[in-house]
Amino acid sequence: MRPGRMKSVMADQCIYPGPHGDMSDEHYLPAALGRFRGCEPLEGRVCRPCNTYIGDTVETEFLRTGAIAFFRWMVGVSGRDGLLPSPFYRRAAGMPPIQMTGRAPGFAYDLLWEVDPGTQDVYPLRQVVFEHQLLAEPRAVPIHDRMRDNPEFPAQKIQLIAEVTVSPVHFRAVAKIGFHYVLKMFPDLTGTEAEFAPIKDFIWAGRGDVAQFVRQRSDQFMRNFERARPTQWMHILAVERTYNVILAHAQFFAGPGIIPPPYVIRIGRNPARIDSRREIRGHQFVVLDPAAGTGEMVDAEPAQFIWVP
Repeated sequence: MRPGRMKSVMADQCIYPGPHGDMSDEHYLPAALGRFRGCEPLEGRVCRPCNTYIGDTVETEFLRTGAIAFFRWMVGVSGRDGLLPSPFYRRAAGMPPIQMTGRAPGFAYDLLWEVDPGTQDVYPLRQVVFEHQLLAEPRAVPIHDRMRDNPEFPAQKIQLIAEVTVSPVHFRAVAKIGFHYVLKMFPDLTGTEAEFAPIKDFIWAGRGDVAQFVRQRSDQFMRNFERARPTQWMHILAVERTYNVILAHAQFFAGPGIIPPPYVIRIGRNPARIDSRREIRGHQFVVLDPAAGTGEMVDAEPAQFIWVP
């Protein structure tokens, strides 16, 4: 191998334990978050049975629970099967529905609210409010069967608090997205290197401490978010490779007026310990048509925009 040349990748070798089958294209960013022009799948790394297993056991819960379900519904991003069922009424993967509470003017107690998909307008859930001397305060309980009539509320701004619940599976999905993005951005890595065994074990079987692999950042890795906010909804992925370590960074549904906390994913030690240069890749996945679930993958120009301390 000549100096400076990347070693060739062993194609068609699944990086997960199996059972194995034919190789398949793998969308490192799940299609339910949007289908982005210019985003090519990861090829020759994951076989079809392993891809299906990860999709069914890890990605489905990630996409239908917690903050991801909240933002998918609010932005109105459709997946292959259309818009997901309302996360304010439906349980998913054993997780409770999202509860968003707030007090409308003229009411002495909080109500439960839901978001109108794609509009960001909110209105009360169909609910019954119980008042009793044994209750510290009135308690609203949602009615999950649809009713014909809805109460009318004049348009106004109110403060709401949304309570979302996630399980460790959520973080396994975040780790999978970061790891597969790394393999796509650095084609000299096969994914079978011994340094990646721990994170693959975490993704596949959930073994290991979540904090060892995925943490929420307290700062922003997008430098321009320090000065401005995005005008369109987007996801951001970035990877940093140094002599010692490979780290990925992920942020989902950053948008107008809302900058959710990003994640940092520890992929593992850098197997190619021959160069001390710091390499960074980064992309923005901009949602252009939420109803169609489509957008564009844009180079984030790391020299200008990606900031990793």
